[in-house]
Amino acid sequence: MHSRANKNAVNGNGDSPLSVAAFFGHCSIVSLLIEHQSCAPSPTAVNASALYFVHANEDGYTPLMLAAAAGHVDVVQRILCIRHKNFDVAQHLEHLSDLGQTALAL
Repeated sequence: MHSRANKNAVNGNGDSPLSVAAFFGHCSIVSLLIEHQSCAPSPTAVNASALYFVHANEDGYTPLMLAAAAGHVDVVQRILCIRHKNFDVAQHLEHLSDLGQTALAL
């Protein structure tokens, strides 16, 4: 990953790079972002990294939800396989969007 790229940046709707890559089905970019984010050097960074994986945009959609809504099964599978320093993205499957939708519903 380019050293000057800001993986924590968000667009006007609050979408992170992970959310955008998930929505457009770029599994290789999703994998790269997950791998890079998983290299947290400190306990504080570990907590921030875990939150990165489930960051919801202004409409309440997480990267998993965006990938599911767009029908990108490979990206959904990749995100569901995240096992990061005692964090399991599957623990967040019940997250509701602003419209009350879960990733499974999408």
